[in-house]
Amino acid sequence: NAARATPLAAMVPRATPANRRGVILLGVAGLVGIAIQLAIIGLSTDGQFMFWGYATLGLPAMFIGYFLVGVPLCLLMAWVLGPVFSLLLGLPRRLLRRSLARTPFRNGFTAGALMVGLAMMVSIWTNGNALLRDWLSNIEFPDAFVHGWLGLTPESQRAIERLNFVTETCALTMFKTEDAPFGVQSLRPVKTTFIAFEPDPFFRMTKLHWVDGDPAYAQKRLNEGGAVLIAREFAIARPGMGVGKTVTVTHNRKKHDFEIVGIVSSPGLDIVGKSTDIGKEQADLSIHCIFGSRGDLKRVFRNEAIHLIQVGVKPESKLNDRAIQAMIHGALGGKPLLVGSGREMREGILMMGRSSMKIASAVAVAAMVIGCLGVVNIVVAGIDARRHEFGVLRAVGAGRGLLARLLIGEVLIITTTAGVLGTLMGIQGSWAGIRLHRMLAGLELNLRPPPEPIALGWAMLFTLTLVFVVPIILRVAWRRPRELLGATRG
Repeated sequence: NAARATPLAAMVPRATPANRRGVILLGVAGLVGIAIQLAIIGLSTDGQFMFWGYATLGLPAMFIGYFLVGVPLCLLMAWVLGPVFSLLLGLPRRLLRRSLARTPFRNGFTAGALMVGLAMMVSIWTNGNALLRDWLSNIEFPDAFVHGWLGLTPESQRAIERLNFVTETCALTMFKTEDAPFGVQSLRPVKTTFIAFEPDPFFRMTKLHWVDGDPAYAQKRLNEGGAVLIAREFAIARPGMGVGKTVTVTHNRKKHDFEIVGIVSSPGLDIVGKSTDIGKEQADLSIHCIFGSRGDLKRVFRNEAIHLIQVGVKPESKLNDRAIQAMIHGALGGKPLLVGSGREMREGILMMGRSSMKIASAVAVAAMVIGCLGVVNIVVAGIDARRHEFGVLRAVGAGRGLLARLLIGEVLIITTTAGVLGTLMGIQGSWAGIRLHRMLAGLELNLRPPPEPIALGWAMLFTLTLVFVVPIILRVAWRRPRELLGATRG
């Protein structure tokens, strides 16, 4: 386009109205890109197809779509908010709106570049809060536990039971099977864990949330053998699994069938079992568990190991967590085992989740800063191209303040457009993340965009942008009319 421009047209680029057809086509193309992502995430019923479709097509289409939609949206914001900002800034009613309408592509693409950091922050906090609120906060941990892959024996369990503040104990074993039906199969398949427990003490000590099944019948069948409970997340991620169905567990290439006698919310014992390896084995999502009896563990899998001893503490006990841990550790002869409490475990996991969101937010802020530098570049280029225009305005009576307010008004419209784009794209990306969590991990999460982090993101977006551009605007506003008129005329 620049090469084909005639000399006369090149001398008056801002006198030529923007191509409305081009603006409409960009808007349509942008909406198509957004719709592609919505279709891939909303209509897919297979987790593997959803993941790869989202990673290769849906995510890029969404980013490009919002970037292109920024052009017509910026024009719309100029028409809707232009009179409001003009009134607040003391500008002639139509000056700001007409000024923005001359360069819709430049302004819209600038808003598209500026939206990325805010979109990241909205997505991070929406998905992070959903995980903390709807999953981790609902996991229940034992009063106290002893964990160790080596060193736990039936004698260890009896030694703990002799402590005067202990009500009873329950031995558990985390047995990883050869089945890997979860996760992204070609990247990181996630194996199923068979958690073996002693049914009677386990049911007395652990508060299970029953989604389906009869607790009395389930306890009876677990004691008889050949029966298992499955986590709610397991049933969600593998449609068709339910009470009365059969689940197959593979060990040493041999398949063993178990009757499903109940569906329960994950009680958190699986997380406790991986507490010492939380960083190393976090990818082995422990929600994909089936819960069976230690009798079946011994009979079917020929395994008698004890990895975890759940400890019930008397309600009237006045001992704090540290004292309980010290006494249990002493009863076990000081062996190198992990002794912990459910309360500490919950607080530690929640703290780790919040810290991760804060670290990720720092990356989003960095993206905002980079976007603001892009805005500075656009403002500088726009000022350089419009020096003569500004000189004419000053020559016919416009003061320095009006020129500065005009440029600030343009930046505010662009930033508002970026805020709308970033918020919408962040929410749409969060919805995609929640859908992927459900299809790949079986997690039931709710989409609730947090207003406080979003408001903070908007405030940071406006603050950073104005901090970067206001000094440049003030500098050009204080130029004399003669300097502005002569800048592009020799």
